Amino acid sequence: MISPDSLTVTLLAAMLDIRHEFDFQELRMYLLVWAAEYGRVEATQFLWNFQAVERPWALSKRIKRPSYFSYNERVLATLDTPSLEIFEFLVRKRREYCVTRTFGVKEYTAFLVHSARNGWVDMTARYLALGARIDGLGSSSEYKQRPLLGACRNGHEEVVRVMLEHGADTCKPALEIAVQHGQFPIVSLLLEYGAEIGKALAEAVGKGYRSIVGRLLARGSYGQEELQSLLSRALEMEDKATFQDLLEYSRINEAS
Repeated sequence: MISPDSLTVTLLAAMLDIRHEFDFQELRMYLLVWAAEYGRVEATQFLWNFQAVERPWALSKRIKRPSYFSYNERVLATLDTPSLEIFEFLVRKRREYCVTRTFGVKEYTAFLVHSARNGWVDMTARYLALGARIDGLGSSSEYKQRPLLGACRNGHEEVVRVMLEHGADTCKPALEIAVQHGQFPIVSLLLEYGAEIGKALAEAVGKGYRSIVGRLLARGSYGQEELQSLLSRALEMEDKATFQDLLEYSRINEAS
């Protein structure tokens, strides 16, 4: 299998022979995005400077034709990275080329969603420092969803910790999502911060996560109707251990 670095060298060599400007601009931007998103500082800087004198970067929101002017500008404006050093590099280039755009709460919150989803701890903290909304922009769309949810789904414990320390809302479905995806350390972390239980217990029973069931039973308050439903589910799954745990809790709950 060819390595990413070897592939990059091969593509760069091929670019020297590209005559059509559209193809050259598109491929150079593609490689820049690859380097930035993988946090490759030297590669990002090298690609930005590659043939920059002979074939300058075409970046302008105002110029619609050829299309690579506006495309390159848009990619530069939205490009994200796990590297603080690359981020500062991109900020300088945006000031120079993305002159018609503003970068504020909305933009940094969008970056935060992406950063949290990918587990980029340093950039998560940086976007929060720049004013990104810890709980998103109040929309259910993926673009503006609560950043915490993506981190819970993908198992990025340190990102979750940073967000909780900054006051992220632990209301549902954060705990439910962590249970659904078997993110045990994150489940424990959310419980430490008093996360809303929601349907997390049902998710844990359905997945057969006995240890999580025990922790949720210790933290929550469940009615007999809900417990009967969960007992039936554990019985269907032939999960005797979880069934016994639920039955014991139900007896204690009924007696109190």
